[in-house]
Formats: sequence, structure tokens, C-alpha cells
Amino acid sequence: GTGGCQAVPLEELERRHVLDTLERTGGIISGPVGAAAVVGLPWSTLQQRMRKLGIGRRRRTGAEV
Repeated sequence: GTGGCQAVPLEELERRHVLDTLERTGGIISGPVGAAAVVGLPWSTLQQRMRKLGIGRRRRTGAEV
């Protein structure tokens, strides 16, 4: 069994991880301190994953772009 834990779809875990990383990097995607570097992906790959996961790019103000 799962020990009473409810399974979360892998895609949802990935979405949460990307959102958390974007929050920690102030919405910065590329560069040495950007979210792509943190998760170990090229920035273009991270942008593609964000689109697939329905995550819009946000500016530091929190507004959707």
C-alpha cells in the first residue's frame, strides 16, 4: 500500500517544484541564479516545461506576462 499517503501525479509534483523554484528566484528563469540553473535545465527547456504545465512567466511584481 501507500501507507495512507495519497498519490500525487508526477506532473503536479513537477509543477509545484517549478513554481516554488520560480518564487525562490524572484521569477528569474535564466542566468546563473535563475530557476533553470537551480533545477539543472537549459532555460529554453524550462520555458517549454512551464508552457506544458500551464505556468505563465511572472515579473517580479507577480503580474502574469
